[in-house]
Amino acid sequence: MRTIKLCLLFLFIPFVSLGQGNCSNGQTEIFIEIWQIGGTGLGTYTFEIQNFGATQYFGPVQFSGAPNYTYSSCLDYTTLPYTWFVETYDTSNPFNGTVDIYLDDSNGTLLFEGSTGQTNQTFFLFPPIYGCTNPDAENYNSDADSDDGSCQILGCTQYDAFGYNPNANIDDGSCVPYNLGCIDNGTEISGSGEVNDFDDDGLPAFNYDPLANTDDGSCTYINGCIDPTATNYDPLAVVDDNSCIYICGEITGVNLTDLIHDRVTVNWADMNNNSCAVDQIRIRYRELGTSSYSTKTIGGPLGNNTTCLTTSKRILNLSDSTKYEYSFKIWYQDGTINDWHAQGGFTTLDACPNIANLVVTTPNPTRAKFTWDDSNGSYKFARIKIRVDSISNPTSNNWFNAGGFGTYYGV
Repeated sequence: MRTIKLCLLFLFIPFVSLGQGNCSNGQTEIFIEIWQIGGTGLGTYTFEIQNFGATQYFGPVQFSGAPNYTYSSCLDYTTLPYTWFVETYDTSNPFNGTVDIYLDDSNGTLLFEGSTGQTNQTFFLFPPIYGCTNPDAENYNSDADSDDGSCQILGCTQYDAFGYNPNANIDDGSCVPYNLGCIDNGTEISGSGEVNDFDDDGLPAFNYDPLANTDDGSCTYINGCIDPTATNYDPLAVVDDNSCIYICGEITGVNLTDLIHDRVTVNWADMNNNSCAVDQIRIRYRELGTSSYSTKTIGGPLGNNTTCLTTSKRILNLSDSTKYEYSFKIWYQDGTINDWHAQGGFTTLDACPNIANLVVTTPNPTRAKFTWDDSNGSYKFARIKIRVDSISNPTSNNWFNAGGFGTYYGV
Protein backbone atom coordinates (compact mmCIF):
# COMPACT_ATOMS: atom_id res chain seq x y z
CA MET A 1 0.00 0.00 0.00
CA ARG A 2 1.48 3.39 -1.01
CA THR A 3 1.13 6.49 1.14
CA ILE A 4 -0.43 9.71 -0.21
CA LYS A 5 2.09 12.09 -1.79
CA LEU A 6 1.37 15.59 -0.42
CA CYS A 7 3.28 18.69 -1.58
CA LEU A 8 3.38 21.46 1.08
CA LEU A 9 4.29 24.60 -0.89
CA PHE A 10 3.71 27.03 1.99
CA LEU A 11 6.81 25.91 3.95
CA PHE A 12 10.26 27.57 3.71
CA ILE A 13 11.77 27.07 0.23
CA PRO A 14 15.39 28.21 -0.06
CA PHE A 15 16.67 30.04 -3.13
CA VAL A 16 19.69 28.28 -4.64
CA SER A 17 21.36 28.89 -7.97
CA LEU A 18 24.86 27.53 -7.62
CA GLY A 19 26.62 24.24 -8.26
CA GLN A 20 27.51 22.19 -11.30
CA GLY A 21 29.33 19.09 -10.12
CA ASN A 22 29.84 16.47 -12.84
CA CYS A 23 26.43 16.98 -14.38
CA SER A 24 25.66 17.99 -17.95
CA ASN A 25 25.04 21.56 -19.05
CA GLY A 26 21.90 23.01 -17.53
CA GLN A 27 22.05 20.62 -14.58
CA THR A 28 23.53 20.65 -11.11
CA GLU A 29 24.49 17.92 -8.64
CA ILE A 30 22.65 17.44 -5.34
CA PHE A 31 23.56 15.42 -2.26
CA ILE A 32 20.83 13.62 -0.27
CA GLU A 33 21.31 12.55 3.34
CA ILE A 34 18.69 10.45 5.17
CA TRP A 35 18.86 9.80 8.90
CA GLN A 36 16.69 7.35 10.79
CA ILE A 37 16.05 8.54 14.33
CA GLY A 38 16.97 6.03 17.03
CA GLY A 39 19.63 4.16 15.06
CA THR A 40 18.61 1.08 13.05
CA GLY A 41 15.20 1.54 11.41
CA LEU A 42 12.46 -1.04 11.84
CA GLY A 43 10.73 -0.53 8.51
CA THR A 44 11.43 -0.58 4.80
CA TYR A 45 11.15 2.66 2.83
CA THR A 46 11.75 4.18 -0.59
CA PHE A 47 12.96 7.66 -1.50
CA GLU A 48 12.45 9.48 -4.80
CA ILE A 49 12.44 13.01 -6.30
CA GLN A 50 9.95 14.18 -8.94
CA ASN A 51 9.64 17.44 -10.83
CA PHE A 52 6.51 19.59 -11.07
CA GLY A 53 5.10 17.43 -13.83
CA ALA A 54 5.48 14.28 -11.69
CA THR A 55 8.27 12.98 -13.94
CA GLN A 56 10.59 10.81 -11.93
CA TYR A 57 14.05 12.42 -11.63
CA PHE A 58 15.68 10.34 -8.93
CA GLY A 59 14.81 6.97 -7.42
CA PRO A 60 12.97 5.34 -6.08
CA VAL A 61 15.73 3.86 -3.93
CA GLN A 62 15.00 1.52 -1.05
CA PHE A 63 16.55 1.82 2.40
CA SER A 64 16.09 -0.16 5.58
CA GLY A 65 18.07 -1.07 8.68
CA ALA A 66 21.05 1.29 8.69
CA PRO A 67 20.77 4.63 10.52
CA ASN A 68 22.17 6.73 7.65
CA TYR A 69 21.95 6.74 3.83
CA THR A 70 23.47 9.15 1.28
CA TYR A 71 22.75 9.57 -2.43
CA SER A 72 23.81 11.91 -5.25
CA SER A 73 21.88 12.93 -8.33
CA CYS A 74 21.92 15.40 -11.21
CA LEU A 75 18.84 17.62 -11.57
CA ASP A 76 17.86 20.22 -14.14
CA TYR A 77 17.79 23.89 -13.22
CA THR A 78 14.15 25.04 -13.27
CA THR A 79 11.91 27.70 -11.86
CA LEU A 80 9.35 25.02 -10.93
CA PRO A 81 9.55 23.10 -7.65
CA TYR A 82 10.92 19.62 -7.09
CA THR A 83 9.17 17.31 -4.61
CA TRP A 84 10.81 14.50 -2.63
CA PHE A 85 8.92 11.54 -1.11
CA VAL A 86 9.59 8.90 1.52
CA GLU A 87 7.17 6.01 1.21
CA THR A 88 6.56 3.46 3.92
CA TYR A 89 5.78 -0.13 2.99
CA ASP A 90 5.25 -1.29 6.54
CA THR A 91 2.53 0.92 8.03
CA SER A 92 3.25 -0.37 11.52
CA ASN A 93 6.70 1.29 11.33
CA PRO A 94 6.23 4.81 9.87
CA PHE A 95 9.29 6.84 8.84
CA ASN A 96 10.67 8.67 11.86
CA GLY A 97 13.83 10.18 10.38
CA THR A 98 14.96 13.34 8.57
CA VAL A 99 15.86 14.19 4.98
CA ASP A 100 18.46 16.88 4.18
CA ILE A 101 19.34 17.89 0.61
CA TYR A 102 22.53 19.82 -0.26
CA LEU A 103 23.94 21.40 -3.38
CA ASP A 104 26.96 19.43 -4.71
CA ASP A 105 27.91 17.59 -1.50
CA SER A 106 27.45 17.60 2.26
CA ASN A 107 29.55 20.76 2.50
CA GLY A 108 27.47 22.59 -0.09
CA THR A 109 24.54 24.96 0.27
CA LEU A 110 21.65 23.42 2.19
CA LEU A 111 18.68 23.21 -0.17
CA PHE A 112 16.32 21.65 2.29
CA GLU A 113 16.58 20.88 6.01
CA GLY A 114 14.05 18.28 7.05
CA SER A 115 12.09 17.83 10.26
CA THR A 116 11.57 14.53 12.00
CA GLY A 117 8.88 12.41 10.36
CA GLN A 118 8.40 14.51 7.20
CA THR A 119 7.64 12.27 4.24
CA ASN A 120 7.36 14.79 1.40
CA GLN A 121 8.44 18.37 0.78
CA THR A 122 9.48 20.75 -2.00
CA PHE A 123 12.63 22.65 -2.96
CA PHE A 124 13.83 24.78 -5.90
CA LEU A 125 16.85 24.79 -8.19
CA PHE A 126 16.64 28.18 -9.87
CA PRO A 127 18.92 28.72 -12.86
CA PRO A 128 22.02 30.73 -11.93
CA ILE A 129 22.28 34.42 -12.89
CA TYR A 130 25.74 34.98 -14.29
CA GLY A 131 27.53 38.30 -14.04
CA CYS A 132 30.04 40.30 -12.01
CA THR A 133 29.49 39.74 -8.29
CA ASN A 134 32.24 42.11 -7.02
CA PRO A 135 30.64 45.29 -5.57
CA ASP A 136 33.88 47.21 -6.18
CA ALA A 137 33.81 46.55 -9.94
CA GLU A 138 32.58 49.06 -12.49
CA ASN A 139 30.13 46.53 -13.95
CA TYR A 140 28.89 45.02 -10.67
CA ASN A 141 25.58 43.20 -11.14
CA SER A 142 23.61 43.12 -7.91
CA ASP A 143 21.26 40.49 -9.36
CA ALA A 144 24.05 38.03 -10.25
CA ASP A 145 24.66 35.05 -7.99
CA SER A 146 27.31 33.30 -10.09
CA ASP A 147 30.45 35.18 -11.07
CA ASP A 148 31.33 34.80 -14.74
CA GLY A 149 34.75 36.45 -14.53
CA SER A 150 33.58 39.63 -16.29
CA CYS A 151 34.32 42.08 -13.43
CA GLN A 152 36.08 45.26 -14.53
CA ILE A 153 38.12 46.90 -11.75
CA LEU A 154 39.83 50.14 -12.71
CA GLY A 155 43.14 51.21 -11.23
CA CYS A 156 46.88 51.22 -11.62
CA THR A 157 48.01 47.84 -12.92
CA GLN A 158 51.74 48.63 -13.03
CA TYR A 159 53.17 46.76 -10.04
CA ASP A 160 56.28 48.96 -9.72
CA ALA A 161 54.36 52.28 -9.83
CA PHE A 162 53.01 54.40 -6.98
CA GLY A 163 49.33 53.62 -6.42
CA TYR A 164 49.50 50.07 -7.76
CA ASN A 165 46.21 48.25 -7.21
CA PRO A 166 46.67 44.48 -7.16
CA ASN A 167 42.93 43.98 -7.65
CA ALA A 168 42.69 46.13 -10.78
CA ASN A 169 42.43 44.43 -14.16
CA ILE A 170 41.89 47.53 -16.33
CA ASP A 171 44.50 50.29 -16.17
CA ASP A 172 42.94 53.73 -15.76
CA GLY A 173 46.11 55.75 -16.27
CA SER A 174 46.49 56.58 -12.60
CA CYS A 175 49.97 55.09 -12.24
CA VAL A 176 52.65 57.61 -11.32
CA PRO A 177 56.35 57.11 -10.69
CA TYR A 178 57.61 56.94 -7.10
CA ASN A 179 58.81 60.38 -5.96
CA LEU A 180 60.87 60.20 -2.78
CA GLY A 181 60.94 63.01 -0.25
CA CYS A 182 59.48 64.30 3.02
CA ILE A 183 55.69 63.84 3.05
CA ASP A 184 54.91 65.14 6.58
CA ASN A 185 52.38 67.73 5.46
CA GLY A 186 50.45 68.36 8.68
CA THR A 187 46.89 68.91 7.49
CA GLU A 188 47.57 69.57 3.82
CA ILE A 189 47.03 67.14 0.96
CA SER A 190 50.36 66.11 -0.49
CA GLY A 191 51.39 64.28 -3.62
CA SER A 192 50.54 61.05 -1.85
CA GLY A 193 46.89 62.06 -1.69
CA GLU A 194 46.88 61.68 2.10
CA VAL A 195 47.34 63.64 5.29
CA ASN A 196 50.65 62.56 6.82
CA ASP A 197 51.25 64.16 10.20
CA PHE A 198 54.07 62.14 11.67
CA ASP A 199 54.49 64.25 14.82
CA ASP A 200 50.77 65.06 15.31
CA ASP A 201 51.35 68.80 15.44
CA GLY A 202 49.08 69.80 12.56
CA LEU A 203 52.04 71.49 10.83
CA PRO A 204 54.19 70.44 7.87
CA ALA A 205 57.84 69.54 8.34
CA PHE A 206 60.39 72.22 7.46
CA ASN A 207 61.37 70.42 4.26
CA TYR A 208 57.94 69.07 3.31
CA ASP A 209 57.88 68.30 -0.43
CA PRO A 210 54.38 68.64 -1.95
CA LEU A 211 55.54 66.68 -5.01
CA ALA A 212 56.71 63.67 -3.01
CA ASN A 213 54.45 60.63 -2.70
CA THR A 214 56.79 58.28 -0.82
CA ASP A 215 58.55 59.25 2.40
CA ASP A 216 62.32 58.78 2.44
CA GLY A 217 62.86 59.57 6.13
CA SER A 218 64.38 62.98 5.41
CA CYS A 219 61.82 65.16 7.27
CA THR A 220 63.39 67.80 9.51
CA TYR A 221 61.70 69.92 12.17
CA ILE A 222 62.68 73.37 13.47
CA ASN A 223 62.58 73.89 17.24
CA GLY A 224 61.49 77.24 18.60
CA CYS A 225 58.63 79.27 20.05
CA ILE A 226 55.34 78.37 18.35
CA ASP A 227 53.03 80.72 20.32
CA PRO A 228 52.01 83.65 18.05
CA THR A 229 51.43 85.87 21.12
CA ALA A 230 55.07 85.61 22.22
CA THR A 231 57.62 88.25 21.25
CA ASN A 232 59.99 85.63 19.84
CA TYR A 233 57.38 83.63 17.91
CA ASP A 234 58.98 81.68 15.06
CA PRO A 235 56.51 80.94 12.23
CA LEU A 236 58.89 78.29 10.83
CA ALA A 237 59.15 76.34 14.10
CA VAL A 238 57.07 73.20 14.47
CA VAL A 239 58.47 71.86 17.76
CA ASP A 240 58.01 73.99 20.91
CA ASP A 241 61.25 74.25 22.83
CA ASN A 242 59.75 76.29 25.70
CA SER A 243 61.74 79.35 24.67
CA CYS A 244 58.77 81.72 24.29
CA ILE A 245 59.19 85.20 25.77
CA TYR A 246 56.22 87.32 26.73
CA ILE A 247 55.95 91.04 27.49
CA CYS A 248 53.08 92.03 29.73
CA GLY A 249 51.67 94.66 27.42
CA GLU A 250 49.09 97.40 27.14
CA ILE A 251 45.33 96.89 27.01
CA THR A 252 44.11 95.79 23.57
CA GLY A 253 40.76 94.98 21.96
CA VAL A 254 38.96 98.01 23.43
CA ASN A 255 35.37 98.47 22.25
CA LEU A 256 32.19 100.15 23.53
CA THR A 257 28.68 98.70 23.88
CA ASP A 258 25.30 99.71 25.33
CA LEU A 259 25.95 103.42 24.78
CA ILE A 260 22.92 105.62 25.59
CA HIS A 261 22.41 109.14 26.99
CA ASP A 262 23.77 108.50 30.49
CA ARG A 263 25.87 105.31 30.39
CA VAL A 264 28.26 103.11 28.39
CA THR A 265 29.96 99.71 28.77
CA VAL A 266 33.70 99.57 28.05
CA ASN A 267 35.13 96.19 26.96
CA TRP A 268 38.70 94.96 26.39
CA ALA A 269 40.67 91.79 25.69
CA ASP A 270 41.78 89.36 28.40
CA MET A 271 45.39 90.37 29.01
CA ASN A 272 46.27 87.25 31.03
CA ASN A 273 48.53 84.61 29.47
CA ASN A 274 51.03 81.96 30.53
CA SER A 275 53.54 84.57 31.68
CA CYS A 276 51.41 87.58 32.59
CA ALA A 277 48.75 87.77 35.32
CA VAL A 278 46.71 90.98 35.58
CA ASP A 279 46.69 92.51 39.06
CA GLN A 280 44.52 95.59 38.51
CA ILE A 281 43.03 97.72 35.70
CA ARG A 282 41.90 101.33 35.95
CA ILE A 283 39.85 103.41 33.50
CA ARG A 284 39.83 107.18 33.66
CA TYR A 285 37.31 109.34 31.77
CA ARG A 286 36.22 112.95 31.53
CA GLU A 287 34.19 115.34 29.43
CA LEU A 288 36.28 116.49 26.51
CA GLY A 289 37.85 119.86 27.29
CA THR A 290 37.72 119.49 31.07
CA SER A 291 40.68 118.88 33.37
CA SER A 292 39.27 116.54 36.03
CA TYR A 293 39.01 112.77 35.53
CA SER A 294 36.67 110.24 37.08
CA THR A 295 38.02 106.69 37.48
CA LYS A 296 36.77 103.11 37.62
CA THR A 297 39.04 100.46 39.20
CA ILE A 298 38.78 96.78 38.31
CA GLY A 299 40.45 94.17 40.52
CA GLY A 300 41.34 93.99 44.19
CA PRO A 301 43.99 96.00 45.99
CA LEU A 302 47.34 96.00 44.30
CA GLY A 303 49.53 93.07 45.29
CA ASN A 304 46.69 90.82 46.48
CA ASN A 305 47.94 87.91 44.28
CA THR A 306 44.44 87.37 42.84
CA THR A 307 44.35 87.39 39.05
CA CYS A 308 41.92 89.93 37.61
CA LEU A 309 39.84 88.22 34.93
CA THR A 310 37.28 91.00 34.32
CA THR A 311 37.11 92.32 30.74
CA SER A 312 34.29 94.91 30.87
CA LYS A 313 33.04 97.80 33.01
CA ARG A 314 29.82 99.85 32.91
CA ILE A 315 30.09 103.62 33.52
CA LEU A 316 26.93 105.37 34.76
CA ASN A 317 25.74 108.94 35.46
CA LEU A 318 27.13 110.47 32.28
CA SER A 319 25.77 113.66 30.75
CA ASP A 320 23.67 113.41 27.62
CA SER A 321 24.85 114.71 24.23
CA THR A 322 28.39 115.02 25.60
CA LYS A 323 31.80 114.03 24.23
CA TYR A 324 34.04 112.02 26.56
CA GLU A 325 37.61 110.77 26.40
CA TYR A 326 39.08 107.81 28.27
CA SER A 327 42.29 105.80 28.74
CA PHE A 328 43.58 102.71 30.61
CA LYS A 329 46.25 101.83 33.12
CA ILE A 330 47.17 98.23 33.93
CA TRP A 331 49.23 96.56 36.67
CA TYR A 332 50.62 93.02 36.38
CA GLN A 333 51.55 90.73 39.27
CA ASP A 334 55.18 90.58 38.09
CA GLY A 335 55.46 94.32 38.77
CA THR A 336 54.98 95.51 35.19
CA ILE A 337 52.96 98.74 34.95
CA ASN A 338 51.68 100.16 31.68
CA ASP A 339 50.75 103.78 32.34
CA TRP A 340 47.81 105.55 30.75
CA HIS A 341 47.29 104.24 27.23
CA ALA A 342 44.61 102.95 24.80
CA GLN A 343 43.07 106.40 24.59
CA GLY A 344 39.63 106.68 22.99
CA GLY A 345 36.45 108.68 23.00
CA PHE A 346 32.67 108.54 22.65
CA THR A 347 29.64 110.81 22.58
CA THR A 348 26.58 110.05 24.67
CA LEU A 349 23.18 110.11 23.01
CA ASP A 350 20.64 112.86 23.38
CA ALA A 351 18.45 112.72 26.47
CA CYS A 352 15.09 111.07 26.07
CA PRO A 353 12.16 113.54 26.18
CA ASN A 354 9.93 113.50 29.24
CA ILE A 355 6.16 113.16 29.09
CA ALA A 356 4.21 116.41 28.70
CA ASN A 357 1.07 117.98 30.13
CA LEU A 358 0.89 115.79 33.24
CA VAL A 359 -2.45 116.35 34.95
CA VAL A 360 -3.72 114.78 38.19
CA THR A 361 -7.39 114.57 39.12
CA THR A 362 -8.97 113.07 42.25
CA PRO A 363 -12.30 111.46 41.38
CA ASN A 364 -12.72 110.39 45.03
CA PRO A 365 -10.90 110.90 48.36
CA THR A 366 -8.80 107.69 47.99
CA ARG A 367 -7.95 107.68 44.30
CA ALA A 368 -5.93 109.83 41.87
CA LYS A 369 -5.91 109.75 38.07
CA PHE A 370 -2.86 110.80 36.03
CA THR A 371 -3.04 111.84 32.35
CA TRP A 372 -0.30 113.05 29.99
CA ASP A 373 0.66 113.15 26.30
CA ASP A 374 3.72 112.70 24.06
CA SER A 375 3.92 116.21 22.70
CA ASN A 376 7.60 116.33 23.79
CA GLY A 377 8.33 113.29 21.63
CA SER A 378 7.47 109.61 21.44
CA TYR A 379 8.64 107.35 24.22
CA LYS A 380 8.69 103.65 25.01
CA PHE A 381 7.92 103.47 28.73
CA ALA A 382 6.75 105.83 31.48
CA ARG A 383 6.80 105.44 35.27
CA ILE A 384 5.28 107.68 37.92
CA LYS A 385 6.50 107.75 41.51
CA ILE A 386 4.57 109.43 44.31
CA ARG A 387 4.97 110.09 48.05
CA VAL A 388 3.06 111.81 50.81
CA ASP A 389 4.11 115.49 50.75
CA SER A 390 3.65 116.00 54.47
CA ILE A 391 6.63 113.79 55.34
CA SER A 392 9.47 115.80 56.78
CA ASN A 393 12.95 114.87 55.63
CA PRO A 394 11.73 112.32 53.04
CA THR A 395 14.02 109.51 51.83
CA SER A 396 14.00 107.30 48.76
CA ASN A 397 12.08 104.69 50.72
CA ASN A 398 9.11 107.08 50.97
CA TRP A 399 8.52 106.92 47.21
CA PHE A 400 6.46 104.21 45.53
CA ASN A 401 5.27 103.46 41.96
CA ALA A 402 1.87 104.70 40.92
CA GLY A 403 -0.22 102.08 39.17
CA GLY A 404 2.33 99.30 39.54
CA PHE A 405 5.53 98.87 37.53
CA GLY A 406 4.83 101.38 34.75
CA THR A 407 3.00 102.10 31.49
CA TYR A 408 4.15 101.41 27.91
CA TYR A 409 3.76 103.98 25.15
CA GLY A 410 0.35 103.98 23.48
CA VAL A 411 -1.64 102.90 26.55
